[in-house]
Amino acid sequence: MMGSRISRRQLLKLGALVSAGVLAGCAPKVVEKIVKETVIVEKEVAAPAPKVPKQVKLICMDWVRNEIPIDVWTTEYNSGRTDHQIVYERYVSGWDKKVLSAIRAGTNEVSGYFEMRAFEYALGWSKIGLIQPFDPYINASSAPGASGLIDDMLPVIRGQCILEGNMYGFPIDFDETGMAYRLDYFDAVGQDGLPGTWEEIGEVAAAIREKFKGEQVYGIGSSASWYIFGGPGAIFYNTSPQVFDEDGIVRYDSEEFVRALELCKSWADKEISEAPFGTGWVSSWLAGKWGIAWNQHPLAIWAQNNLGKQTVSNPQPLPLKEKGSGCAVWAISWACINKAPHPQEYVDYLITLFYPGNEIGVTMNKKICGTGKLPSFQKAWDEVIAKDPNLQWMMGMGEIAAKAVAPPGLTTAAIQQDRQRAWSEKFFAGEVGAKEAMDKCMEEIKGEIAKMK
Repeated sequence: MMGSRISRRQLLKLGALVSAGVLAGCAPKVVEKIVKETVIVEKEVAAPAPKVPKQVKLICMDWVRNEIPIDVWTTEYNSGRTDHQIVYERYVSGWDKKVLSAIRAGTNEVSGYFEMRAFEYALGWSKIGLIQPFDPYINASSAPGASGLIDDMLPVIRGQCILEGNMYGFPIDFDETGMAYRLDYFDAVGQDGLPGTWEEIGEVAAAIREKFKGEQVYGIGSSASWYIFGGPGAIFYNTSPQVFDEDGIVRYDSEEFVRALELCKSWADKEISEAPFGTGWVSSWLAGKWGIAWNQHPLAIWAQNNLGKQTVSNPQPLPLKEKGSGCAVWAISWACINKAPHPQEYVDYLITLFYPGNEIGVTMNKKICGTGKLPSFQKAWDEVIAKDPNLQWMMGMGEIAAKAVAPPGLTTAAIQQDRQRAWSEKFFAGEVGAKEAMDKCMEEIKGEIAKMK
């Protein structure tokens, strides 16, 4: 018994060991972490691709870009924009068929086209799905002046750009039938400016022919036929109170049109004009061989460029004393392509660049007027023409344009022009009388229109 007893000292030591073990089991475990090495790996990460601006593609005829500094101002317009850029593409024959095919295939990339005579083409192009109205994009535009743009159009321009309640043409300028004359020839025969009627103009033309016959100069001339814009059609418009019949056809068989044809032929028969009438347009006029000419009003600017401003008058209105419909006016307009990929950007650009409701637009309209073109918006007449002494000749053009009647929206203008040309030329060649020619002209026009229905 004595051999197995535990001494007090041993008992205390054993208790201490047990307590230590229990405490060690209850204590939290400590994990020693050792970071042996940090390795930094460099990995090439591709930079995000730069945002490519949308391309707002427009088709434009070369003559427009040559006459008006569109390219210069478009570059300026593009310089402040990163989300889209205006890109011009050259006009090529057959563009309409190509674009229409792309529209139908869902691959169209073109938003706008220039230039269009809206009254002549818009309704036909709309019906085949080539163009769409501007209205929703003008209404949604935040460009300066957008809200007042339509109301600011000259009434005769509004009447041919807004058809069947929709704005199909965005006009930037317009032409009208005008006249011009040789200043030196007028001085030589003692004439101060154009007289007020066609009869009086014919008398001045006869005097010029008589004085300068030896130099192969003729008194007066125009195109043989060009719808209602030139030749006898322009005389008819200026002297007739009613230009179109109820079907939108020019009243070719009217007494006024027949008289206009006969007046032109009488000048050719008397050698006051080249014969047959219409011969020499436009070459004889630009060569300085005509005393007076009428057709689209820039004919004066063309001759000034050839012969000098000291030799040729500024554009002149048709005779203001005649009691007709003034003169033909036709707006030069942009069209909005159907299914355009970027129609709003396109319309915002047009408003900014061509509407004189902002500084850029006023500057562009100054450039347009500087080419001899007439502006389509009243603001341009107030802000540009009225303030420039060199443009005061435009006031007379505006006065007679205010009398003009807007051509009806047509799909038959080309047919009318074609038939008028054919029968007018037969009359001028002496093959048929004026009344018979125009009766046949109307008969064929109505026959062609009937086939379209």
